[in-house]
Amino acid sequence: MSTTPPVLAAELAGAWADIQRHHPELPDLAAPESLIGESSSACGHELSFERLLHEAVHGIAAARGVRDTSRAGRYHNRRFLAIAEELGLDHPEEPHPSSGFSLVTLNPEAKRRYRPTIERLQRALKAHSAATAADTARSFRGPVGRVSRTANPPPLRGPMLIVPP
Repeated sequence: MSTTPPVLAAELAGAWADIQRHHPELPDLAAPESLIGESSSACGHELSFERLLHEAVHGIAAARGVRDTSRAGRYHNRRFLAIAEELGLDHPEEPHPSSGFSLVTLNPEAKRRYRPTIERLQRALKAHSAATAADTARSFRGPVGRVSRTANPPPLRGPMLIVPP
């Protein structure tokens, strides 16, 4: 069962569909929530529209039968970069030594083209982050989360649950 809120999953699917409208060869996204787990991959991006376009590059490469990475998917080669540029992503001139051309950014034209989609996705991601942070704050963290009610309690770091003794 997915733990991704339906609104976020719907926005992810909608954003993917918007990319498909501009790039019809992009395969369908089977599980939008799978992108949340991908956000900490070797590419180094948090989940964002930019990250969706990055994943769309991989989808188009697969549809075309293009090998766009090496080193177990960590190094993004020039074939990845060529497709990324088709989708509106730019990269600095020199590849990163370990990840190649993975750290791509939206070019101005892509920002204009996808502006409404970017804004909707950002709102959904912000709401998801706030909900996740609130859930974390209410979660039991074991003895580490307990703070004694002494005159000088230890300083709190991050969202911690204060459990009465």
